[in-house]
Amino acid sequence: MQNKKPKKPKFKSADSGSASHARIENVVNFDNTDELEDVRVTMPDSESEPQEYETDAPFFAVTPVKTADTLNTTRQMDSVTSGAPAFADADNSYNDYNDVNATRMMDAVGGDVTPVTAPPVAAPKPTPPKPKTISEKKKQALKKRMKRRQEHIRTFSHIFGSLLLVAFIITVSGFLSNFVVRAFLDFTGINVVEFAVFIEIEPDTTTEEIAEILSDNEIITMPNLFVQYAKISGKDGGYLNGEFRFRSTMSYSQIISTLQNRAESLLTVDVTITEGMTAREIAELLEENYVCRAEDFMEFYKNRADVFAFERRLTDDSRKFNQMEGFLFPDTYEFFVVNGLEDNPDLDTTADAEVVALTMLRHFNAQITKDTYWQIGNMNKEFEFEFGLNEFVTLASMVQSEAAIQEDMQKVASVFINRLKSSDSGFALLQSDPTRNYADENIKPYRTSANASQLDIIMRLFDTYESAGLPPGPINNPGNAAMLAVLSAPKTDYYFFCADIETGQTFFAKTPAEHYENEKRAGIRDANGNLIYR
Repeated sequence: MQNKKPKKPKFKSADSGSASHARIENVVNFDNTDELEDVRVTMPDSESEPQEYETDAPFFAVTPVKTADTLNTTRQMDSVTSGAPAFADADNSYNDYNDVNATRMMDAVGGDVTPVTAPPVAAPKPTPPKPKTISEKKKQALKKRMKRRQEHIRTFSHIFGSLLLVAFIITVSGFLSNFVVRAFLDFTGINVVEFAVFIEIEPDTTTEEIAEILSDNEIITMPNLFVQYAKISGKDGGYLNGEFRFRSTMSYSQIISTLQNRAESLLTVDVTITEGMTAREIAELLEENYVCRAEDFMEFYKNRADVFAFERRLTDDSRKFNQMEGFLFPDTYEFFVVNGLEDNPDLDTTADAEVVALTMLRHFNAQITKDTYWQIGNMNKEFEFEFGLNEFVTLASMVQSEAAIQEDMQKVASVFINRLKSSDSGFALLQSDPTRNYADENIKPYRTSANASQLDIIMRLFDTYESAGLPPGPINNPGNAAMLAVLSAPKTDYYFFCADIETGQTFFAKTPAEHYENEKRAGIRDANGNLIYR
């Protein structure tokens, strides 16, 4: 098939003599020239309406332009027919991008036109924004935001500063607490390792020199504190010379008393504290052996020492007459004799009494192990009342007073435990004679008109013939055997027991009738059933 040669555009003008020229705009490019339709061309006429021409060329829209553009438009039209390149406008710039496309389209129609590429158009310079004016309302809002930000910064600074202060306080507190603990232990003479040394004190030795000597021999650890104590207490100077025996468990007051009064001597005495002795009986025994005055020792068993671990499980109970009764562990101790106490009964032996009391309490603390506390905890689950360390020692002290041998102790403990667990109101009273005796012998002698009402209540609480359950506290100082009997009490059906006062034999019963017959066997009742002893 033979290709049809494209026809050149024909232009018809109503006024062929017009000098006006046509400008082609809004060119539409077609790939297939055979499908081209008539094009309407508008010729410029400054005085008349645009005139239309018929042509077989592609569609062109031509509008009148001013004289300055007319020449360029003519050149563009010439380029369509002659193939010459388009010329620039008078300002040396191409007319517009559509002119170039018009040339390309004419080339597609059949003209020999050289494509012209539009030069890059420089981006217009951005117009600087006009400065914005801030309203008074926005200014106030901005000020508020700035103020809040400053407040936040100050708050953060305060928090950060507070954290630093807390850290500083904790550090200082830790240092001070450590210092206070060390000072307390050194001041009271509490030492894990107990030992003694002989020290020679020369005439006219000063307190500072003595402190250094004691520190070198590890009797004290804070010599400066020792010097300050001597000066503040008014005991600086007046020391004797010679050889002295010092122990690592001696307090500051006891050391100074030894140096000034030679109360500490090389003479010692063995003191045996038997199981079941009361604190009052121990105090009297110590005074008899010139270890300390009974009155001075009393001050250390009436109140807690707050030194040992077991004391954390105790609380001050106003119903207990002696707070540390039951915790002065019975054993044989070697104590130093206070020289001059025999000749001067009013000699102050407070420091010596303190050493003795702490020694006994330390010994008790060593007997109560973690396993002991665990067993006490298991017993607590069996009772409807609180059964702690105080109740455990209280029950052991009652067992200590009621039985003499281990086997009887365990059965006696089972009787008390059965009664404490029983819901039968007939067994609410433990009816233990030693509890009534303790009230009469260890509390009643201190009854005065001023404390009569208070002591009468305490005495009644200790008397298990009048009050149900255990007494408020121990009635003596039990030994290991009695405490072990409580922990290992067998399961029995016994609710009664009595003992022969002369032989010490103990009889156990399950019913009141059996108990009645046992009292006859023990000599508590006569043949007619009359009660002789209770």
